[in-house]
Amino acid sequence: MEQHYYKLPLNFESLITKNKELEPSSKGESIAANVYLIITSKFGENRFDETYGCEIWDFDFVNVSSQTHWKSAIIKSIENSISRHELRLMNVKVNMDVYEVDVNNISANVVNVKRAVKISIQANLKETNEPFTFVQKMFLSPLSFE
Repeated sequence: MEQHYYKLPLNFESLITKNKELEPSSKGESIAANVYLIITSKFGENRFDETYGCEIWDFDFVNVSSQTHWKSAIIKSIENSISRHELRLMNVKVNMDVYEVDVNNISANVVNVKRAVKISIQANLKETNEPFTFVQKMFLSPLSFE
């Protein structure tokens, strides 16, 4: 049976008022969108499934005493959540690089230092065993994207 995937966010206005079809996406784009939502969602945020999301937001504003423990807890949380909620993937491996970035605020003539993470995910598609790669960079405390 052929499956259809659609780009997020869904444009319901054009579907309803203009009678257009939803914009299609590939399986890889669909998986990447779901992985992105898992990473950017906090546990309990999805009221229909409180296990959807990851633990990164529990550590967002916390001063971490052991970065190694913090990193391994987040990596394990992401791997478990993807394995549970993205059933089209197998052999999920997550890597996370943590670094600090100087962010210039030109209007206030100030330089802020923000914690940034680069999350890299390697997996295989269950159906074909093709490799799947996903990379997302983001700033923490507060969340923003590069």
